[in-house]
Amino acid sequence: MKRRFVIAITAVIALVAVLLSGCEQKDTVMEDNTIRWVTSNLTKIPQSNIDEVNRILKKKGVDYEIKMVYLADEDYVNNVKTYLEDDDADIVWCGFLTDGICEPAELVDSDLLYKLDDMLKTENGKVITDYYPEESWKSVRCNDGYYYIQNTRVGSSEQYYVEFNPDYVSEEVFKNFDGTIQGLSDIQKKTGKMIAMDNIRLEQVDAFSGCSNYYGCLISDTDGKADIKYYDKVYDYMKIMNEMYYDGVLAYNDPQDGLSVDVNDCAAYLRFGYVEKNNWPYVYQYGGDSVLNLSSASIGIYKNSSKKEAALKVLGMVLTDKETADAFLYGVKDLDYKLDNGVISFLDEESQLTYVRELTHAGYAAADKTDSDGFDGSRYEELTKFWKSLDDEPYIGFYFDSSQCSEEFAKIVEIYNSGFPNVRNPELKKSIDAYVKRLEDAGVDTVYDQMNAQLADFKG
Repeated sequence: MKRRFVIAITAVIALVAVLLSGCEQKDTVMEDNTIRWVTSNLTKIPQSNIDEVNRILKKKGVDYEIKMVYLADEDYVNNVKTYLEDDDADIVWCGFLTDGICEPAELVDSDLLYKLDDMLKTENGKVITDYYPEESWKSVRCNDGYYYIQNTRVGSSEQYYVEFNPDYVSEEVFKNFDGTIQGLSDIQKKTGKMIAMDNIRLEQVDAFSGCSNYYGCLISDTDGKADIKYYDKVYDYMKIMNEMYYDGVLAYNDPQDGLSVDVNDCAAYLRFGYVEKNNWPYVYQYGGDSVLNLSSASIGIYKNSSKKEAALKVLGMVLTDKETADAFLYGVKDLDYKLDNGVISFLDEESQLTYVRELTHAGYAAADKTDSDGFDGSRYEELTKFWKSLDDEPYIGFYFDSSQCSEEFAKIVEIYNSGFPNVRNPELKKSIDAYVKRLEDAGVDTVYDQMNAQLADFKG
């Protein structure tokens, strides 16, 4: 009897073990069908969006589901490193290029991202490579290949541009405009109307000075060298604007600073930002910063992922498939948003996009545009025009490795973030000279030595 009881108990235990083993096996299978996407907690995408993406993936024959993993944004790269010591991942959002620190490059240097060159030639990879124009890939190439895919949202660069009021400026005058500050001054004299202008920033210098700005370090577009002397060029064009301001022909539209002007009563509006036509047909566009790297907010695949091809397949769907991208960014159609003639309008407050969510969660170019987008055509059409313009950018893909002069560069960035002298300054020359002196005292020459060596290597 006792022996039978023992046997019975043993049988039950064995049965439970089998059942548990089956459960574990089932969980493993489920886990094997999961693509873990590591990103920042700066903005969390609603889980209902991910559920809708997974539904669409299944409908389209993709046998994998996305699971988002959120890490603290502060010290993001180290948080990724710590997470991957004990946990697995497949897709990794790579962080930002900010204050001269390129977080994606740090992940590459830490040997955490898989080199994608061969994978991008596969069927799943070509979905992505064929989607992006060749010009855009220049911006995300590392020394020995490709480790991340550019995020399309960050590619829509802010630009310096002039809108002309058709009430005062004819199409002929607009077509003959040469893009110079002096040209604007001539138009003002002909029309007798003021030139409106947003508050100036150092990022705008490349439009007129022939230099590119990299966190306060100026690089000549002509000879490809960084030098403090190029601040003389900045002063040369700011001097004209300074004179126009004090002559009463340049008006600042800066409500935050208590300054405002009736733009509709001005001959032109000089602006910096995403191009908005403001119902005026004549827009002269200068282009974005010449030093441009689209690796910021890029996306890579974890080197030790066991599902690299599946991860690439899922990425291809999110990045290039409109239905998947819409679900990723906006949620469920007719519940979170409505779609009319290719334009998204939101029905649910949680679906409202933030700029950072667009950056961190991709699919921006493929998704339908929203009613707040200020351009004609689709996002993909608009971004393709931008990408193709990158051939004119002399330093596309360059980022500065400041590790050999980290203290000096940190000081330079701090000065840059403190703000640049404004053209409303009655002692403009003295203020710019003082700004340059701060840079020199902070060790900018040491930074320039390192930067010029890296620029020379970059240009080959």
